[in-house]
Formats: sequence, structure tokens, C-alpha cells
Amino acid sequence: MKVVLFTCFFVLGSVLQSQAALTLLLNPSRERITVTGTDTGLSEDLGPFDALRWEIGIVPTGDPENILLLTPAINGSLSLNFGLSFFPNGFALQGGDDNPITMLTGNGTLLPYQNLTSGQKALLESNIGNSMILDLGTGYSPVSIELIPEPGAYALLAGLGALLTLAVARRRGD
Repeated sequence: MKVVLFTCFFVLGSVLQSQAALTLLLNPSRERITVTGTDTGLSEDLGPFDALRWEIGIVPTGDPENILLLTPAINGSLSLNFGLSFFPNGFALQGGDDNPITMLTGNGTLLPYQNLTSGQKALLESNIGNSMILDLGTGYSPVSIELIPEPGAYALLAGLGALLTLAVARRRGD
């Protein structure tokens, strides 16, 4: 029984922890992306607008080669676009608003990314498991890049839970 309770608390804790800050969830087989979680902080005042930006170990310069808009997947009062900007040497999650941005919430809307170049897809997918560090703004947490769990993963967990329950019940019966 202790093992079952420990497993339940571990799985529940992992799920809750993964939703604490913003997370980019990728499904490479279907070329879909979404944003989940909620985070708070303060955008940086750049004069005519306020901006937020997260990067992965790069300093993008110049204009982006391509932008994948994520505005439909993020709840907040964003009057300007929010998305992934791809540069020759990397990418950044960035966006802005006419007013300070103090909270962002991913709503789970799946968006396609098949219009990215093969190099941009490879760059995005090669960073699964990494986190993007805040570059513009304060107080926001790093944004992690993770895989969308496939339905088979949930079925596997349910099956393991059923086997564990049967083993505990059988052990009590002996």
C-alpha cells in the first residue's frame, strides 16, 4: 500500500510541477506545438511597448528569418504578436504589448509548425528537454521545451498501476 501511495504522489507531483511555469510542448510526429502552464513577472519597458524574450544560449541579431506565431495558444492581454522567432543561429520566444505584461497562461491550443524549414524544425526539436532563459523582462521562470505525451504513455501508466494493484492484492491474500 505504501508503494501505491508513493507512486500516486510522485506522478501527481510531477504533473503539477510541469504546469507551474510556461512549457512549450512539441509533437514532432504531427508537427504540432502548444503552450501550457502559467507564469508571472514583469515585461521590460522598451519605450513604445513592453517586451518579453526567452532564449536558448544564443544572442539573436538582426531580423528573424521566420516567425511561428503562438498568440492563439497564450492567454493574456497581448495586443502585439507572441511567438518563436528563428534566427540563423537559434531561436527565441518573444512578444510584446502596449502595457506591462505581468502574467502569461498557455491554453493548450495545438498549432502546426510544418511551415518551418527543415533546419528550423530540427533546431526546435533538438532542444526538447532544454529550457529557454529569460532575456527581456524580470521574474518569469525559464520556459521548458518538452514532448507532448502520447496517449500510449497514459495507457502504459494505467496498466502499470493495475499490475501494481493486483500484486498488492495478491500479496495480502497469501
